[in-house]
Amino acid sequence: YRTTDSAGTAVTKVSGGLGITQFYGAAVNDASGVVVAGAQDNGSNRYTGNPQSWNVNVLGGDGTYAASDPTDPNVFYASFQRLAIQRSTNAGSTFPTNVNGGLTDAGSLNCNFIAYFMLDPNNPNRMLAAGRRIWRSNNIKTGAPPTWSIIRPSIEAPEPPPLPHDPPPDHYVQNSPFNSSAIVV
Repeated sequence: YRTTDSAGTAVTKVSGGLGITQFYGAAVNDASGVVVAGAQDNGSNRYTGNPQSWNVNVLGGDGTYAASDPTDPNVFYASFQRLAIQRSTNAGSTFPTNVNGGLTDAGSLNCNFIAYFMLDPNNPNRMLAAGRRIWRSNNIKTGAPPTWSIIRPSIEAPEPPPLPHDPPPDHYVQNSPFNSSAIVV
Protein backbone atom coordinates (compact mmCIF):
# COMPACT_ATOMS: atom_id res chain seq x y z
CA TYR A 1 0.00 0.00 0.00
CA ARG A 2 1.03 3.59 -0.51
CA THR A 3 -0.12 6.66 1.39
CA THR A 4 0.32 10.31 0.60
CA ASP A 5 -0.30 11.63 4.11
CA SER A 6 1.59 10.94 7.32
CA ALA A 7 -1.53 9.76 9.13
CA GLY A 8 -2.14 7.03 6.55
CA THR A 9 -5.78 7.95 6.14
CA ALA A 10 -5.73 7.64 2.35
CA VAL A 11 -4.09 4.45 1.07
CA THR A 12 -3.75 2.99 -2.40
CA LYS A 13 -3.10 -0.70 -3.03
CA VAL A 14 -0.04 -1.09 -5.28
CA SER A 15 0.58 -4.86 -5.17
CA GLY A 16 -1.22 -5.56 -8.44
CA GLY A 17 -2.91 -8.63 -6.95
CA LEU A 18 0.32 -10.23 -5.70
CA GLY A 19 0.00 -12.19 -2.48
CA ILE A 20 3.00 -11.05 -0.46
CA THR A 21 3.78 -12.18 3.06
CA GLN A 22 6.58 -13.73 5.12
CA PHE A 23 6.04 -17.38 6.03
CA TYR A 24 7.67 -18.99 9.05
CA GLY A 25 6.71 -22.49 7.99
CA ALA A 26 4.42 -24.37 5.63
CA ALA A 27 3.05 -27.87 5.10
CA VAL A 28 1.91 -29.43 1.82
CA ASN A 29 -0.29 -32.47 1.59
CA ASP A 30 1.14 -34.49 -1.31
CA ALA A 31 -2.18 -36.18 -2.13
CA SER A 32 -4.32 -33.04 -2.31
CA GLY A 33 -1.76 -30.31 -3.04
CA VAL A 34 -3.29 -28.15 -0.28
CA VAL A 35 -0.77 -25.90 1.49
CA VAL A 36 -1.14 -24.41 4.98
CA ALA A 37 1.45 -21.82 5.94
CA GLY A 38 2.02 -19.63 8.99
CA ALA A 39 2.63 -15.98 8.14
CA GLN A 40 4.24 -13.32 10.28
CA ASP A 41 1.50 -11.03 11.65
CA ASN A 42 -0.99 -12.57 9.19
CA GLY A 43 -2.19 -15.80 10.77
CA SER A 44 -2.12 -19.13 8.96
CA ASN A 45 -3.14 -19.17 5.32
CA ARG A 46 -4.40 -21.92 3.02
CA TYR A 47 -3.64 -22.45 -0.66
CA THR A 48 -5.51 -24.84 -2.95
CA GLY A 49 -3.77 -24.38 -6.31
CA ASN A 50 -4.94 -21.10 -7.81
CA PRO A 51 -2.45 -18.24 -7.19
CA GLN A 52 -5.38 -15.91 -6.55
CA SER A 53 -7.04 -18.27 -4.08
CA TRP A 54 -5.07 -18.00 -0.85
CA ASN A 55 -7.53 -18.28 2.04
CA VAL A 56 -6.10 -15.74 4.45
CA ASN A 57 -6.31 -16.26 8.20
CA VAL A 58 -7.76 -19.75 8.45
CA LEU A 59 -6.14 -19.46 11.90
CA GLY A 60 -5.42 -16.05 13.44
CA GLY A 61 -2.57 -14.59 15.46
CA ASP A 62 1.01 -14.71 14.27
CA GLY A 63 1.00 -17.83 12.12
CA THR A 64 3.98 -20.07 12.87
CA TYR A 65 4.64 -23.61 11.69
CA ALA A 66 2.28 -26.12 10.07
CA ALA A 67 2.14 -29.88 9.56
CA SER A 68 0.16 -32.16 7.25
CA ASP A 69 -0.76 -35.77 7.94
CA PRO A 70 0.72 -37.67 4.97
CA THR A 71 -1.85 -40.47 5.39
CA ASP A 72 -4.95 -38.24 5.54
CA PRO A 73 -5.37 -35.13 3.34
CA ASN A 74 -8.02 -33.79 5.73
CA VAL A 75 -5.72 -33.47 8.75
CA PHE A 76 -3.53 -30.39 9.17
CA TYR A 77 -1.99 -28.68 12.18
CA ALA A 78 -1.21 -24.98 12.49
CA SER A 79 -0.16 -22.75 15.33
CA PHE A 80 0.07 -19.19 16.46
CA GLN A 81 2.47 -17.67 18.94
CA ARG A 82 3.85 -19.68 21.88
CA LEU A 83 2.73 -23.19 20.80
CA ALA A 84 -0.99 -22.54 20.40
CA ILE A 85 -1.33 -25.65 18.21
CA GLN A 86 -4.68 -26.33 16.53
CA ARG A 87 -5.95 -29.30 14.49
CA SER A 88 -8.03 -29.26 11.30
CA THR A 89 -9.95 -32.26 10.01
CA ASN A 90 -11.38 -30.49 6.94
CA ALA A 91 -8.20 -30.06 4.85
CA GLY A 92 -7.17 -26.86 6.62
CA SER A 93 -10.35 -24.87 5.99
CA THR A 94 -10.80 -24.28 9.73
CA PHE A 95 -8.81 -25.17 12.86
CA PRO A 96 -11.39 -25.67 15.62
CA THR A 97 -9.51 -28.10 17.89
CA ASN A 98 -6.86 -26.96 20.37
CA VAL A 99 -4.35 -29.80 20.81
CA ASN A 100 -1.88 -28.26 23.24
CA GLY A 101 -3.78 -28.91 26.48
CA GLY A 102 -1.36 -30.52 28.92
CA LEU A 103 1.66 -29.05 27.13
CA THR A 104 2.42 -26.75 30.05
CA ASP A 105 5.17 -24.76 28.30
CA ALA A 106 2.60 -23.48 25.78
CA GLY A 107 1.30 -19.97 26.17
CA SER A 108 4.18 -18.78 28.34
CA LEU A 109 7.76 -17.58 28.08
CA ASN A 110 8.74 -21.25 28.49
CA CYS A 111 8.63 -21.50 24.71
CA ASN A 112 9.76 -19.21 21.93
CA PHE A 113 7.37 -16.68 20.45
CA ILE A 114 7.60 -18.63 17.16
CA ALA A 115 7.89 -22.10 18.69
CA TYR A 116 8.65 -25.14 16.55
CA PHE A 117 6.56 -28.31 16.33
CA MET A 118 6.52 -31.21 13.88
CA LEU A 119 4.81 -34.48 13.05
CA ASP A 120 7.02 -37.55 13.28
CA PRO A 121 7.60 -38.62 9.65
CA ASN A 122 7.38 -42.26 10.75
CA ASN A 123 4.11 -41.92 12.67
CA PRO A 124 1.46 -39.30 11.79
CA ASN A 125 -0.16 -39.74 15.21
CA ARG A 126 3.02 -38.52 16.97
CA MET A 127 3.91 -34.84 17.33
CA LEU A 128 6.95 -33.23 18.92
CA ALA A 129 6.94 -29.68 20.29
CA ALA A 130 9.81 -27.42 21.33
CA GLY A 131 9.40 -25.52 24.58
CA ARG A 132 11.60 -25.20 27.65
CA ARG A 133 11.42 -28.99 27.42
CA ILE A 134 10.89 -31.25 24.38
CA TRP A 135 7.35 -32.64 24.38
CA ARG A 136 5.78 -35.63 22.62
CA SER A 137 2.20 -36.62 21.95
CA ASN A 138 1.56 -40.16 20.68
CA ASN A 139 -2.13 -39.51 20.01
CA ILE A 140 -2.13 -36.07 18.38
CA LYS A 141 -4.55 -37.14 15.63
CA THR A 142 -6.95 -39.22 17.70
CA GLY A 143 -6.68 -37.83 21.21
CA ALA A 144 -9.64 -35.87 22.50
CA PRO A 145 -7.67 -34.17 23.94
CA PRO A 146 -4.23 -35.47 22.99
CA THR A 147 -1.86 -36.30 25.84
CA TRP A 148 1.64 -34.85 26.11
CA SER A 149 4.74 -36.09 27.90
CA ILE A 150 8.18 -34.59 28.44
CA ILE A 151 10.91 -36.48 26.56
CA ARG A 152 13.73 -34.04 27.35
CA PRO A 153 13.71 -32.01 30.56
CA SER A 154 14.71 -28.39 30.84
CA ILE A 155 18.44 -27.72 30.77
CA GLU A 156 18.15 -25.03 33.41
CA ALA A 157 17.81 -25.53 37.15
CA PRO A 158 15.71 -24.60 38.93
CA GLU A 159 12.85 -24.09 36.53
CA PRO A 160 10.95 -20.82 36.92
CA PRO A 161 7.18 -21.11 37.11
CA PRO A 162 5.37 -20.35 33.84
CA LEU A 163 3.94 -16.88 33.56
CA PRO A 164 0.14 -16.67 33.27
CA HIS A 165 0.43 -14.06 30.49
CA ASP A 166 3.34 -12.62 28.59
CA PRO A 167 4.22 -9.04 29.46
CA PRO A 168 3.32 -6.57 26.72
CA PRO A 169 4.53 -6.01 24.09
CA ASP A 170 4.92 -9.75 23.57
CA HIS A 171 6.70 -9.47 20.20
CA TYR A 172 9.71 -7.85 21.82
CA VAL A 173 10.23 -10.15 24.77
CA GLN A 174 13.49 -11.99 24.19
CA ASN A 175 13.28 -15.77 23.82
CA SER A 176 14.99 -17.59 26.66
CA PRO A 177 18.26 -19.33 25.78
CA PHE A 178 16.90 -22.34 27.71
CA ASN A 179 14.03 -22.83 25.23
CA SER A 180 14.39 -25.45 22.50
CA SER A 181 14.10 -24.08 18.99
CA ALA A 182 14.48 -27.11 16.71
CA ILE A 183 13.67 -30.82 16.67
CA VAL A 184 14.58 -33.62 14.29
CA VAL A 185 13.48 -37.25 14.19
